[in-house]
Amino acid sequence: MEIEIILLALIVYFAFTVSTVVGFGGNVIAVSLGLHLYPLELLLPILVPLNILNISLILSRHYSNIDIGVLKRSILPFVLPGLFLGILIFNSFVINNFFKSFFGLFVLGYAATELIKLRQSEILERPMSFSVSGVCLFASGFIQGIYACGGPLLVAFAKRKFSDKNVFRSTVMSVFILYVTILLLNYSFTGKLNSTSLIITFTLLPFQVFGFLTGERIFFRIKQEIFKIIIVIVLLASGFSLLF
Repeated sequence: MEIEIILLALIVYFAFTVSTVVGFGGNVIAVSLGLHLYPLELLLPILVPLNILNISLILSRHYSNIDIGVLKRSILPFVLPGLFLGILIFNSFVINNFFKSFFGLFVLGYAATELIKLRQSEILERPMSFSVSGVCLFASGFIQGIYACGGPLLVAFAKRKFSDKNVFRSTVMSVFILYVTILLLNYSFTGKLNSTSLIITFTLLPFQVFGFLTGERIFFRIKQEIFKIIIVIVLLASGFSLLF
């Protein structure tokens, strides 16, 4: 096995462990680290099928925790237009890292703000306003369409909307299953999903499943307060990773 595949396998295990625990961050971690091994055009078609399987495993066990009302009224009307615009740009232009770095700085700023609030527990978090949440969710879909890393902005909305960790994780994951399924269809139609990427995907499959099993064990052993701290830590790590 080539050293690149071994390193990517370790990245996949870590990324999907994190993703299973907190409901996001897997693709951001896997893409930012995996870009040191493979170009974006090859890396995303490798990771997206693994992402679909990981999310499907989680939702098959916890689908009853999805907040359908918020999903239909507040999330999908904004993320879908952003997603399709991002896909259009991904298919039509050469993508550079400038916007990804700018996005990383934004995520870092948001995570730093949330970290300060964690130290002021008496302050009650309020949901985002309609306009702010709309921009945040549209941008999440847009970034997902280009870099498959729209999770942090979706989490910025969901963290203030859902106080229960089970509802938070399942609802966020229900958006991600839509994200990655549409991306997979796009990669299939444009030829980016091919025999080379599929071979690597199947090679990495055991590491994704092992990551899911590890993450599930961790998820049911952490308290709600610790869960919130982990979310902020993953956001900080995501922001840093997007800068490089």
